Amino acid sequence: MPYKKGGSGLNMVVQSLPPGQFTVVDTRAVLNKLMCIQEGAVQKYGPGNFRWVCTVGDLSAMYDEVDPILACDKAEFAISCLPEWTGRRLCEWLNMSYSGSTVAWGKANREHRVDVDFTRLIQMCRFDCAHTLYKFCGQVNRRKFGVPMGGFMSPGLAILCCAMVEMEMEQGPEGLIGTVVRFMDDVFGVYAVGNDAEEQLVREHYGGIAVGYPPPLVLNVEQPADLHRFLELELNTGRELLQCLLFNPVYSAVTTGGRILQRLPEHGGGTSKRDRLSWIIGALFRIVYGCLTPTDVALSVCKLAVELELSRTSSSRGLLRVALLRVSVILLESMEEDERMKEFSGTFVFLYRMLGGL
Repeated sequence: MPYKKGGSGLNMVVQSLPPGQFTVVDTRAVLNKLMCIQEGAVQKYGPGNFRWVCTVGDLSAMYDEVDPILACDKAEFAISCLPEWTGRRLCEWLNMSYSGSTVAWGKANREHRVDVDFTRLIQMCRFDCAHTLYKFCGQVNRRKFGVPMGGFMSPGLAILCCAMVEMEMEQGPEGLIGTVVRFMDDVFGVYAVGNDAEEQLVREHYGGIAVGYPPPLVLNVEQPADLHRFLELELNTGRELLQCLLFNPVYSAVTTGGRILQRLPEHGGGTSKRDRLSWIIGALFRIVYGCLTPTDVALSVCKLAVELELSRTSSSRGLLRVALLRVSVILLESMEEDERMKEFSGTFVFLYRMLGGL
């Protein structure tokens, strides 16, 4: 499957993007930026002397409408920048497993690996974009726009195209504390300001970003608010200290009167306790990597507890206690030098004891 290997190669280029640009690959990268921004804002303005100015939007039909020629050209330019970004003298080859799951720089020096040179990788990208066919009303047509959505290489092409365009945009307001991040087609920006003049500078910066993407891409910006959704995160910027929780769709449906779609089967749904426990442990780790403070962790766990009660899962409270204890031990053992993880572990132990008393 050559295109799968092409997707793995483009993903290696995405992982090599330099710091300071918009692209993020997971929620942990977003949280790291938010923590740095919050500390910097408090140091610059002092407690209580600043407010947050944010923007949230998404690029409409990013895969379907981006210019395929532009996407391939930008990907090729990104590859030419790899020596500068990675500090390597030459970046001409990648090697990977036959499945494309593990990728490394240079040619392979052991068996069961395949070599991919970047020249051939770009040729694969251009061929894929130019020879994607679709059937409509009984006729087979050649696709002329977009990078083939659903293909192995389309995410890497779209990400690299947007990343190269964003590097050409004007830098943020000089001297202000903030950032703009993008995951795939979702964009989120946050800056700390101390007066109306600084807020105006930030608004102008956001406006430049909104019109900076190549046509026909359009950044659809949401209305200003204090509560924002970005990836799995639920951010509250209406107060001095940023609040970041893991969004829980079931709890949100309960509080807003929306339709409740259970994520766990009810009692007798065909899953074992081990399966349900594994799901809960996974949810707790997503909470760990989606929250800023121990308070945010406690609120997210409480929302998860509500979801478990609504699902009528057998022994839901006992399973949650076991999961809390296991995750707290893992955090202590694997992240001994991370004070924030120690605080999260202590929060899990507290919740474990609290649930035991109910």
